[in-house]
This record gives sequence, structure tokens and C-alpha cells, in this order.
Amino acid sequence: MYHKSCKAIVTTDSSVKTLIEHKHVADVRKTEVKELRKYKTHLTYPPRRHRIPSQLIIGSFMMSFLQAVLGFAVISVICQQTSGNLITSKDEQELTEKELESLYKLETLLDEREIINKERKKKAKSLVLLAFEEGLEKSEKMVERQTYYRNIGMGRRNKIKRKNNRLFKISKMSIEKQEEGFILLSAKKALVKLTGKTLKELSGDPDYREAWDDILAGSSIYSRRRKRSTKRATTNDCQKLSSVNEYRTIDGTCNNLDKPNWGAAFTTQPRFIDEVYSDGVNTPRISADGTSTLTSPRTISNSVFIINNGKKVSKPEGFNSLMSLNWGQFLDHDIVLTPTFAEEHGEDIQCCKEDAIPIARDECLGIEMTPDEDLDISCMEFVRSAPAPDTQLNAGNQVTNAITSFIDGSMVYGSSEDEERQLRGIDGKMAVKSVSGGDLLPEDTSGEAFCTLTGSDPVNDYCQNAGDIRVNVQPGLGHLHLLFVREHNRIVDELKNVQPSWTGDQLYNEARKIVGAIIQHITFNEYLENLFSDEILDKYGLRLLSEGYSTDYNKNINPGTRVGVATAALRFGHTQIPHEMAYLSNDYNTTSSVTEMQSTLKNPHLLVNKAGSRILDLVRYMTTRPTRASDREFEGAIRNHLFNGRLDLTSLNIQRGRDNGLPSYTAWREFCDLSVPSSDDDWDSLPDLLNRGKLRQLYKSVHDIDLYVGGILERRMKTSAGDQSYLGPTFACILGKQFQQLKLGDRFWYERPYPEGFREDQLQEIRKVTLATVLCANTNGLTELQTLALRRPGRRRNCNDERFIPKIDFNKWK
Repeated sequence: MYHKSCKAIVTTDSSVKTLIEHKHVADVRKTEVKELRKYKTHLTYPPRRHRIPSQLIIGSFMMSFLQAVLGFAVISVICQQTSGNLITSKDEQELTEKELESLYKLETLLDEREIINKERKKKAKSLVLLAFEEGLEKSEKMVERQTYYRNIGMGRRNKIKRKNNRLFKISKMSIEKQEEGFILLSAKKALVKLTGKTLKELSGDPDYREAWDDILAGSSIYSRRRKRSTKRATTNDCQKLSSVNEYRTIDGTCNNLDKPNWGAAFTTQPRFIDEVYSDGVNTPRISADGTSTLTSPRTISNSVFIINNGKKVSKPEGFNSLMSLNWGQFLDHDIVLTPTFAEEHGEDIQCCKEDAIPIARDECLGIEMTPDEDLDISCMEFVRSAPAPDTQLNAGNQVTNAITSFIDGSMVYGSSEDEERQLRGIDGKMAVKSVSGGDLLPEDTSGEAFCTLTGSDPVNDYCQNAGDIRVNVQPGLGHLHLLFVREHNRIVDELKNVQPSWTGDQLYNEARKIVGAIIQHITFNEYLENLFSDEILDKYGLRLLSEGYSTDYNKNINPGTRVGVATAALRFGHTQIPHEMAYLSNDYNTTSSVTEMQSTLKNPHLLVNKAGSRILDLVRYMTTRPTRASDREFEGAIRNHLFNGRLDLTSLNIQRGRDNGLPSYTAWREFCDLSVPSSDDDWDSLPDLLNRGKLRQLYKSVHDIDLYVGGILERRMKTSAGDQSYLGPTFACILGKQFQQLKLGDRFWYERPYPEGFREDQLQEIRKVTLATVLCANTNGLTELQTLALRRPGRRRNCNDERFIPKIDFNKWK
């Protein structure tokens, strides 16, 4: 192949040797000279994508030969051209047969390597394509199974039996995301099985990574199944928005102009620690010994979360009002909503057959349990979180946040344009239901509300509609939704007085911006002050400024709500749920309509009763009565009869952590730089952990403890005043980091300068606001209240005394 037309000078790292004598030749084609130059390039710098382990090319003998050849640093080919396609020189001499043979061997070796590389690429492409085909097939079979179960009475047709297990209605966007996410997850699972490699190994292999990316780029069958939901905002999209620097988008996009989808609705929840699954994809983790499954969540719940060994006694919190619990839930519903699997048209999924046998479905992870005196079932319903459409080959199962992550009032306004349109009224106001007791939330007429009416007030009872679909979970939560809808409309009236020429959109946008700022201020100024110890507040920079602007915004911080927060740490408040709710009369002593908590769940009756005329009595009760103590004990209403069904919230929380791939409690302690056990039996290195004796009986290894269990059982940290905070060190660390990111990663954080924030005089007005300010301004008949509504009252103050309950001066918006 290489003719006798050239002289080749070969340079090594030690010396220069003339291996090829000059030979005279008659002719050589230019194309062959180019080929020899190409040959030189292959010897010197083989393309990265072609570099593969030498063991795959040759045996040990040939390996030595290849290493010797690749020791050549330069092969330069000098050829002279005379005329036409011929190159001649009278000084040129022919190559010796031995030298030609060496060159031919090198050429053959490189050709073989090229063939092997091509075969590897071809194999990777075919296996990835096969994996996607299996993913698509599994998705189609899942829909077929759902139809089958529905036809035999285990789907929508059996609504009456199963409605108690419904957590919330499912949006069309959730269904689209679920389908795409399931295809991707199934393809990853199939590829792991086909190759025998982990996702991390596959991601590190350039051939598999290239084949995977090619399919995602739209050159395959996968692209035809992608939905509109996969279209994400771009930086160019953001620049087209006229108000991109003054007002938030409703879905959270374009907050970060470089990463426009960070914190937006329907994006993947980020993680503090990588997911842990026993198969590396989505099968829940097993014991640290690698041989056994973890203890049933219900067994754990019955052992460590039961009240006083079964006695129905509620231990009150010393310093927090019930309003504090409500605010925590209200805040939670502002920053995260994790969709679960749903059937094709949004129907529920059944995971247990006759409450006894788990059904083998990809969508299910039914909790197997031993029947007990409170729950006489062998299988507890549990629908898995819907997989997020995460395209990264190295990532196992991920989950979606269906709402914005920012503290932005999304539970009031919604997280999509469709929701916003349904909730807006006219002239910049929010839609309301006007009744004799004052404005109430509008009615949900979809028939899909997470709501069960008791029929005790058939004239006035109804299911409410709000920016978050969980508004009807309990009356105290629903009241805060109503409170801030009223506050929005009140602010619109105030702005209209000082800016009479503003349009309805201008009034709406500015009022929404102010409401979002008030929610941020109350959260950090009042709620986090109760939640954390002084040490945590200072460590994570969670204290607010008293004047001036914050310049701490960092565009490199992802403000997304982390999986560990949504799945475990933020659920600490479940232990604060009390045994009952009621109305409190104006003597602040007499209660009425005392209702067990389990009867208030999914039932807004206490809020909408008698056209909302009892809201004042409900507010008195929530601002003066305590929560349950933030400890290891949970009320029977949520541990045995959640939503008036046969569900245990603590068991669901534990199982959700396993479903969503949370690492063990000890891994989180390591993440937080806390003491970590050195061995499976090293329980003494966890001084913060209570009930270690029981836990040793429940877990084979200290490294098996679930995050939710360990976090709840930790001793609570103390404030500088000696009061107990809500949290132990691990949950405090996780939540501290999250709130830090929500503050620093939000371009519209309320303490920032105008236009993202406010003018300095306007900001000072917002700093005056407390939750008591909002309650007094929007609760008909309320004349007195303690200054800090989240804490149990000492002395109540007159609502009109601005020394203690100040008001915003809207003249600053002129």
C-alpha cells in the first residue's frame, strides 16, 4: 500500500535512526502520500473516542509490539512532486523488505483497532436502541395493565372504595412527565440488565454515552413519544419578557437568567446526596449487609412512634401556637409537590388487593405488614413517586417538583398560566366567593378536588379551589390560603388609591410581588426563628437585615427544593399535629364544635361553615392553642386513620424515603459533618439519637436507619435563651442549607434592590409586617391579637395599635 516513492525519517525519544534507506522509484500517487500522513497521525495522536483498553485489541505479545511502535514521536514523510500525479527523485531509494513488513504490520494493527472501535460503537448503539424499545414497550404495557385493573374494579370505577387514598388530583402535565420519565427509567433499567454494567460505568463509556445522547437528540423512536412538557425555557425566551427584571413568571422560569429552569415548576428535584437504590436504578435500598430487606415501615412505626405506649394522650408544645403548624404546612406547599404515579387519564392506582396482597406493578410499593389492633390489614396502599424525565445516563430514579421551588406565594397564585387564569378575578384581584361572612375561596367545580364533605352543612359546605391542590387537607391550612387571597385583594385596593391610572395587570403584578415578599418576611422573621437554634440561624445566614439591601444573590446556587427536604426533613411537622380542632369564643376560654383531627382532614367544614361566619372563632383557637410537642409521638388520627382511611402517615413517610432513593440516616450525618458510626454495631457514636435500644432491634445495622426515623428521634437543639427549637441537628442541617439556598438563589428575593426587589422606602414598609398584621387586616371582627401569632400569647394587643401591630403605608408606592 505504501509505495517506494518516499523517504521516511523516524524520530524516537532517545535517538534518530534512519530505518529506511533511500530507494529510487518511478511513481507514486498523491493520495497515497496523504494516506501515509493520516497513518502518521494515527500513530501519534489517536482520536480520544478511539482510545480503548489495549487488552481488547491484542494479546500480551502484540501489546509489547504496539508499545514499541507508539514510542515513535514523529514520522515525517518527505515527498517531492515532479509533474502531474507523479512524484520522482533520482536520490530516492527503495524500502527494504523488512522495513516494509514492519510498516504493513503497523497498518494492519491500526486497521484492526479501527474495526474493533466500530464494532464497539455499533454494539453500544444497538443495545441502547434495544433498551429504549424495551422502555417504550413497558410504557405501553403499563397503560394496558391500568385498563385491565380498571375493568375489573380496581381503578376509577371503584372510586367510592378508593377515594380515601387519593392525595390530590393529577394534572395533564404530570401525566406527560410521568410517561416520559417512565420510558427513560425503563430504558436505563434495561440497559443495565443488557450490559451488566452500572449506570455510572455506562456513563463513563464514551460509546454508550454517545449512543444515548444520539437517541435523546431526536434521531430515534424516542423523539416521537416526547410531549410538549419537555420544552424548557431558554435564555433567549427570558430576554423576550418585558418584565423579566421586575416580576416573577408564574411557573418560576427565568428567575436565573443563565439557568432559566432552576427552581421552575415541573423540573427535577435536585439532591444534596446522590440517590441510593439496590440495583442502582430504582429498586429500594436493602440492608447494609447486602442480603436482606429493611424492616417494614409499619413495624417501625408501631415500635417508636406510638403515643405513650398506646395511650391516647396529646402532649402540648410549650411555646408554639397551632398557627405555627399551619404556617409550616402552608410554606411546604409553596415550595414542593411531588407527583405520584397516576393512570392514563389521572385516575388513582390501587396497590393492594383487598388490603392483603401487594400487587406487582411498576407504579406500586405496597407496604407489607402484620395486622394489629389499629389496622387489620396486611398491605397498606402506597403509590410510588412518578419518575422525572431525567436524561442523564448516570442518574438513577429522580422525582419531579410540580410547583415552583421559590418562596413566591405559588400556593396562592398557582404555578402555571392555566392555574393563574382560573384564579384571577377582575381589575387585578383574585377570584373569590362572596358570602355573608366575607369573601371565601372560590369553589372547585372539577369534581377532582382532594376533599370529602360531611354533609353537616349542605347549604354552605363546599370544596375550595386555590393555587395549590392540597388546600382542603385541613381547615387551618385552608384558612391561610384564604387569608392571603384577601390580603392580595386588600393590597390591590390600596394600590388603586395611590395609583389610580394603573391597569388591572399592573395592580395584580405589584400586589402579587408584595404578597410574595410578605410571605418571605414572615417565614424568615417569625417561622425560622422558632424552627432553628441561634447556631443554625447564624451558620446558614438566615437572619434578615433591618435596613438596606441584600447583595447576596448568587446565580450559581440552584434554589430547587431538595429530595431530602421534601421527602423527610420538612415532614417533621407531622409530629406536631394535635388531637382535635375547635372554635374559641371571644372570652378566649370557651370552645365549641370540638372535632377530632381525623374528621377535619380533607374536610373544610370548620372554615366554610355558616358561610364563613365562624372564621374569627377558628382564628382565635389557632392563635392561642398549642401544637403537639415536636417529638417522636404521633396522633392516632394520622398514624392509624389518615384521611379517614387505613393509612399510617409515619409508615408512608418512611416508605417514601426508600421509594425516592434517600441514603440512610448515617450518610446524612456524614453530609452534615456530624459524628458517624465506624461500624455496623457502633450505636454509641450517635449521642443525639433517642430510643437506640429499640432501633437496634429494628435495624440489622446502624447504617440501615431511615433518614425520617433518625431525624425525628434526635434530641432537639436549644436556643440561646434555653428554649427548645423544633429540630435535632441532622434535620436542622438539611433545612438550614435548603433555606439558605432558597434565599441566595432567588433573584427576586424581597431584600434585593429595585427592580427585582423594592425601593428602599417600600422595603422598610414590608419589614414592618408580621403575621399578626395580616390577620388583623383580613379577619372580620378580630380586634386584638398577640404580636407574634406563631407563638402562644402572653399579652394580646389592640389590632389598631401600630406600636405593636404596624401597618404598611402604601403612600410609598406613589
